[in-house]
Amino acid sequence: MKFRDLVPPRAWQELILSGVHRTYSTGETVLLQGAPATSVRVLTSGRVEVGCSDEEGEYCLLALRGVGDVIGEMAAQIDGVRSATVTALEPCTAYSLSSGTFHAVLARHGAREQLGRYITGKLQESGVSAIETVRLPPLQRLARLIVRLVDLADPGHPQPLRVPMSQVRMAEALGLSRSLIAQLVSELRSGGLLDTGRDLRVKNPDEIRVLAGLNQRV
Repeated sequence: MKFRDLVPPRAWQELILSGVHRTYSTGETVLLQGAPATSVRVLTSGRVEVGCSDEEGEYCLLALRGVGDVIGEMAAQIDGVRSATVTALEPCTAYSLSSGTFHAVLARHGAREQLGRYITGKLQESGVSAIETVRLPPLQRLARLIVRLVDLADPGHPQPLRVPMSQVRMAEALGLSRSLIAQLVSELRSGGLLDTGRDLRVKNPDEIRVLAGLNQRV
């Protein structure tokens, strides 16, 4: 559930009006792992990935976020440091608020409880993703990643079926080899689920959703 859908419309609008407008290009860092968590971002266009790296440099995808989400609110709850890096998958816009301003706006609109529900939902989503990594076969995991990326495109997106992640990045995100991802993408193209052009683009949304085992929007 998007945070925008949980809070009153006036609260969402005030969050935007209270923030500083930021733009991010494809691949640009929105929030950096290990940096002080003093602000929150309200995402108003584009899609981002949330991931972290361990001490050995191994990358783990934690989540995907889109329009209507807020990012950075968990660490800001305790004035800690960022536990993950947020990267723009495509050109994005967001509004930056100090954590104090963010919580003050929510308090004025009686929306603190909704923040708790939003954070709980994120934690539950992380648990589901961890289970998928262990139990699901690689092709289904890739299909789910593609479906979730496409589902995050807002209604006004000019290319909602384009997958804004390279094969190399998908391999890193899923913890699979690049050669295996290339093989799986080839299978999806041969099966008519992805276009055969240079860019990754979903050709048959219904069929790839069936393959992913996701019969509803996520």
